[in-house]
Amino acid sequence: MSERHSPQTLCDEWFQTHPPVKPPHKMIQRHGRGPTGKRCKDCQHLYVKQLAGRYYKCALFGDTNGPGTDWRCGRDACGQFAEKGTGNDE
Repeated sequence: MSERHSPQTLCDEWFQTHPPVKPPHKMIQRHGRGPTGKRCKDCQHLYVKQLAGRYYKCALFGDTNGPGTDWRCGRDACGQFAEKGTGNDE
């Protein structure tokens, strides 16, 4: 006789073998993926806004002065990636 599983058990088992996939962030959706291995923290468009705390923002994404435009430095770079300068630019 076969063992019957509840729908919740079947769902739990499925998610153990099929983890959910997170969609790419909005800049990758707009501009495609950037160079392999590069992160937003390596891009010249990322800047820090210092108020009561440190808020990272992407100059290309915009800044609403709210959490909706706060940026994570470890995100994969988008197609608009531009390497940070070395400091030797004139």
